Amino acid sequence: MITIPVYVVNLERKPLLKKGFKDHNKFFSDIIFTKAFDSTKEKLPPHKQSKDGRFGCYMSHINIWNKIINGKDDWVIVAEDDAAFNPKLEKDLPKIIKLMNKNKANIGILNWRKARAGLYEVDIPLPGISNEIKLEPVNDVFFGTHSYIINKKGAKDSIALHKPREKIPIDLAMGTLSKTKQLPAHFILSPYKYARIWPKNQISTTEEKSIGEKIKKNNKSISVGTILIVLLLVFITFIIIKKYKK
Repeated sequence: MITIPVYVVNLERKPLLKKGFKDHNKFFSDIIFTKAFDSTKEKLPPHKQSKDGRFGCYMSHINIWNKIINGKDDWVIVAEDDAAFNPKLEKDLPKIIKLMNKNKANIGILNWRKARAGLYEVDIPLPGISNEIKLEPVNDVFFGTHSYIINKKGAKDSIALHKPREKIPIDLAMGTLSKTKQLPAHFILSPYKYARIWPKNQISTTEEKSIGEKIKKNNKSISVGTILIVLLLVFITFIIIKKYKK
């Protein structure tokens, strides 16, 4: 069993994700579900009147970092509720923590998430797979806050450097801070991924809305195209009939 705490971001209105996390990660002995900041319900600050979930994600992780600072454990795992961890993490975690301490690394990315390009996920250049556990600095890459290991210093530095007023997602902010060496983070390299997303084809509310709008736009384009084709066929038919009568 993995005994270090696992702080999990979970919206109260999504109990199935909470259950799913438990079902997919039975080798954790200390799962702490934290109430996610729900942008659709919570009172937003004056500069954030939008119901954008990105701000809620920002506040949820900051809330967890505060809990880590005030807690008794130096190392914890932070995950979003759609994370499914590789059982091999149970065996490798002591090695990972030893390596992190040796390199004075404070944040380690457990998942190699794909970067987003609009509505689509695209592969990003990542360091090569290692036959043994290694660390690779995160440089100029969009990585998610989906699952990572962090210590007290990493939590303190994150709170000091992050500004919720910024109009960018927290994971992109972390990537930018890592690129500029203000908040160094590392990929944890191994022969396999330590975490993945368990609900297949899951999309966020924001993406769902965007996809819906795109489908609507595409359907509109298809309708206009269909009308033009029908009109063209009618015109051709008319020309043929007229020519035939002659």
